Amino acid sequence: MEVVDELDRRLALARRLDESGRLPPEALDAVVEAIADFRAVAEGAGARGVRVVGTAAVREARNGPALAKRVAELDVALEVADAPLEGRYAFLGAVYGMPVSSGVLVDLGGGSLDLVRFRDRVLVDTATLPLGTLRAQARFLASDPPTDEEAQALYEWTRKAVRAAGFRRLGKGEALVVTGGAARNLAKIDRARRPRYPVAVLHGYELRRARLRAATESLRSLGSRAGSVPGLNPERADTIVAGALVLSAVADALRTKRLLISGQGLREGVLRDGLGEALPSPAQVREDSVETLLARFRLADPGRPGRRRDLALAIAAGVDAGLGAALGESLGHAARLLDVGAAIGFYNRHRSAAELAVESDLGGFSHRSLAEVAALLRVAEKPAWRIRQLAPLLRAADEAPLRRGAAVLALADELLRREPPRSRRSPADLVSVRDSVLRVRPAGGRAWPPGVISERVREHLGVGLTVVEAGDERRRAERS
Repeated sequence: MEVVDELDRRLALARRLDESGRLPPEALDAVVEAIADFRAVAEGAGARGVRVVGTAAVREARNGPALAKRVAELDVALEVADAPLEGRYAFLGAVYGMPVSSGVLVDLGGGSLDLVRFRDRVLVDTATLPLGTLRAQARFLASDPPTDEEAQALYEWTRKAVRAAGFRRLGKGEALVVTGGAARNLAKIDRARRPRYPVAVLHGYELRRARLRAATESLRSLGSRAGSVPGLNPERADTIVAGALVLSAVADALRTKRLLISGQGLREGVLRDGLGEALPSPAQVREDSVETLLARFRLADPGRPGRRRDLALAIAAGVDAGLGAALGESLGHAARLLDVGAAIGFYNRHRSAAELAVESDLGGFSHRSLAEVAALLRVAEKPAWRIRQLAPLLRAADEAPLRRGAAVLALADELLRREPPRSRRSPADLVSVRDSVLRVRPAGGRAWPPGVISERVREHLGVGLTVVEAGDERRRAERS
């Protein structure tokens, strides 16, 4: 899935329901106007079809059928999702690109709070609470700024409601994934307070519960003046405290120390549902997202990224580099992304590829794994590059394995540079390890001086490196 255009209108329909449960005429007009504009933008981007889905406020409005009739006049059908279906859409969209298998998804909208329990990336249970940010604000937070008593009442009501819905403490290995405008804005606020944070994308950001609690108290003290807080969309200033209190209560009810922020949600779930997609494994999502990124560029040799990956992984296994499964996977992705950097500009290919890793919309990756990919690329080019530039995602303990992986990547790239396009030689044809020596068999049997790369191989991988001419191997075979 690739975003080609985007348009946003904040209609706040949950707030506009009157005492009789109806949307006033001006609200209906605003919805119809927004949908007409959305359709125009979609068609301008080449869309051949448009799908419109209404959620909590439309579902509960007594004059929802009248709204559907007006939307139909635009030759568009308005689908009103019931609560379980809304939860399913949110699950499909928010969890698809997250590096998690089991846990709970929380989708905090304006009208409702949707909870979805999933196991092995399959939906297990859903619950919907009438506690979106707009409703929470109107029901509990009458003062500006909210009083201690008001904030505590909202917090306690939410925490008890989550537990009453059957959502209790997360199990081992389970994650709390959160989506919705309030969640993303809280993550932006937290990230703005960490100016050296190395990953630009919000999707996959980890918001620690302790930091959420501190941000909540800070925002509550400001009330409506929170619009000046760095990272916060001023349009969210009136409801961000309610959103922060609700999410804090959910995190406490589930007893988790971190919230994983999804940059995607219900609308992406609507699309994936229309395509009939289930959720593949996180590893498959990562593989697909890298392939998609590669496909956006005109590569001189489309087969080279895969050959570099296979060669790097073969070298790492042959010398027993001790990278582990996670870092080994990051090495494979870094080996392929190097060609994207070269497509942007050869002389800065390592840096460009590293920047893409931490700034593009790659799905299925944790921020830590994106930092690993970037570090492998930068150190492969410049051994003196400082890994601490990617703190706090990478730590001192990561230094040695990352430098081993970068040495493997640098060697694989050096070998591949001398392989002709569409070469059919396998990694086993190119390299072998025997008696603590890594032997390289160059294309055409012609040796080349390994130079500095041999020093890196010895220092970080603990083996010697020799480039063997075809005649040398024949003579050794004859002597044996």
